Amino acid sequence: MRGIYDTALRLLAELGMGEVPDRLRKTRKGAGAQSLENGRIAPPRHLVEDAITEGPKTFPLHGRDPNRTIEVGGDVVHFGTGGAAVRTLDRQSRLYRPSTLDINTA
Repeated sequence: MRGIYDTALRLLAELGMGEVPDRLRKTRKGAGAQSLENGRIAPPRHLVEDAITEGPKTFPLHGRDPNRTIEVGGDVVHFGTGGAAVRTLDRQSRLYRPSTLDINTA
């Protein structure tokens, strides 16, 4: 786990993030992030770790119906498609196909 974490922070610092909103670019540069020649912004390790420490540990993901609002974070896991069409791995063909309710559909 430590290796994955360290590599992620190194990649952010070396390769940066693309398509950063102007407001975020301005505040992160003011806090120590570097602008790269390719237009990306590269936050140093301490900046990412500060954001992790200071950021909220849970937040509401509001549903159109307030009864469908969920609390993200903590010890609860939620699963969603993000609005994308769900595909499933067909165990026989080993290919991805659209999901269906019919288990006999291949």
